[in-house]
Amino acid sequence: ANAIKRDAPVMVVIGNPPYSGESANKGEWIMNLMEDYKKEPGGKEKLKERNPKWINDDYVKFIRLAEHMIDKTGEGVLGFITNHGYLDNPTFRGMRWQLMQSFDQIYILDLHGNTTKNESPPDSLENENVFEIKQGVAIGLFARGTKEPCQIRHIDLWGSSSTKEKTLLEKNIGSLPWVVIDPTHDQYFLMQQDRTLKDEYQRNFLLPAAMAVNGAGYITARDNLVVDFDRNNLEKRITAFKKSTLNDAALLDEFQISAKDGWDLPSARQNLQTISISRTVQPTCYRPFDWRWIFFDSTLVWGRSWPTHKHMAWGKDSRALISTRLTKDNWDVAVANA
Repeated sequence: ANAIKRDAPVMVVIGNPPYSGESANKGEWIMNLMEDYKKEPGGKEKLKERNPKWINDDYVKFIRLAEHMIDKTGEGVLGFITNHGYLDNPTFRGMRWQLMQSFDQIYILDLHGNTTKNESPPDSLENENVFEIKQGVAIGLFARGTKEPCQIRHIDLWGSSSTKEKTLLEKNIGSLPWVVIDPTHDQYFLMQQDRTLKDEYQRNFLLPAAMAVNGAGYITARDNLVVDFDRNNLEKRITAFKKSTLNDAALLDEFQISAKDGWDLPSARQNLQTISISRTVQPTCYRPFDWRWIFFDSTLVWGRSWPTHKHMAWGKDSRALISTRLTKDNWDVAVANA
């Protein structure tokens, strides 16, 4: 079996790979392959992203592995149903460009169903997921063999899960109303776009150019431990964590949190002994108009985006402009106090 996987020419790869933003698959071989996706379109410059970690999701690694196998053979077909985030996430622009170099034809059937995005189906249609998950999904079909410039076709499929399943069962690739798209030479989105106001949009300045101090929001990786509506409950929980005599594995199980690469739990527990919990707890605008309390220390908070948040923490009289990076419909901005 290993000889076949290593030496036999692979021409068809199909599947539904796992999704995990916190991927544990970090072997040297696959991470070296992933470097091709961590470059700007053109494949020469390193990707200009402060935190490109989401491109390390397991499903992206499976796409990269399948692409590599078909590259070795010289021709073939890849068919995956995956998280649809790679279609328009700005961080994935190098990946999209790379796929356009490897394949002659790309078909994207976006099944949507994302409950974490504010997707807007046309004509007030439903937007149910074909799986019982939060992430939207898409079927990607990638073909290589003609050595012609890559042609990309796309379809949005909205509606109930039963409607989507019926379409998938009854239709074939030739009977679907594909729309040929030509991704622009900046983000290479694998989706249909209205470019009516593109020139006007690009004439304006970028927010990072206007605000030199900027970054993403904090990522705790363990909200259920460090965030709470009630300050007293939060302080009691962190105190219990601090004073626990359980071993590391039992402690994680007790507080229902998972170990994470880059988080040294023994060191965190030791450093926590020197920290005043009451002084480290502070209010946080968890979501717009949703104020809670957070234990805001790097011992337990995985990523604080400190270059930005050091100006906001512990009652400093600062303001932050909060904006989404990618917008599809209305462009919303909120201003939050420290």
